[in-house]
Amino acid sequence: MTQRIHKVLLDAGTNHFAHVLSPAGAVLDPNTAARAANPAWPPYTEVCLDSFALLEQGDALDGLPAMLVARANMQCSCAGHCDHPEDHTIGAAVAMAKVPSVRRPVTGAPQTQHGPGRGYVEGEMSRADLRAIKTAAVRAAGGSLRKPDGTTVTLPGDSTERAALGKWATDEAAKFFLSGAEIASALDGRLSGPAALVLAGSSAPADDYYWVCAYLHLWRHLIGEVHQVLAVRWPALPAMTETRLGARHTGAIGGPNAGAN
Repeated sequence: MTQRIHKVLLDAGTNHFAHVLSPAGAVLDPNTAARAANPAWPPYTEVCLDSFALLEQGDALDGLPAMLVARANMQCSCAGHCDHPEDHTIGAAVAMAKVPSVRRPVTGAPQTQHGPGRGYVEGEMSRADLRAIKTAAVRAAGGSLRKPDGTTVTLPGDSTERAALGKWATDEAAKFFLSGAEIASALDGRLSGPAALVLAGSSAPADDYYWVCAYLHLWRHLIGEVHQVLAVRWPALPAMTETRLGARHTGAIGGPNAGAN
């Protein structure tokens, strides 16, 4: 990634979790799920996500990695200001109240309403899922596909399929307030042109459709992992206690091969 992507997932007017379904088909709701896990757990009012790396892991097969992984830090507002306060709605009183009056403890993590209050998550996609997305992209935009028997088939593409795939990508990006420029930045040179061409359903290489659609799916996985932390892992911890389980990842922004080993 050439820049970090920071999004507020939950606040008074925003709820990205409402656009993601659980494996059972239910809309994600971190507050309801957290109360079910721990009835005494305080509600979340504001949660944000800071994605900083996109990695291709494992040996490539037919141009597809074993795993595509996105890394991100996450934070609840109870842990204080995040590194991108400009993305949050913060008045003067709140801004001043969240600035510590004394030095933070050298050991342990600051006490918050929600255990650690900060965490690290990874969204993952397997080669099987990536292959399905790649196949759909080639059918839409045209190109070559390698079959299980080792032979290659060339498809001409289909304008109707291409338009449908572009609309899906546009709708997904809009749900999570991801711009074409942010998607292109996250993909860090993997696209042949602007991501906006894919979002518009225009003539673009199949690989561009593949990467944009794969990243949008991966973003859903990141939100799902944030929900897992908020709804299951943190409520299992005692409230208002120090813990190192929420330590933030301090790795640098990653390119295509950063951290692969």
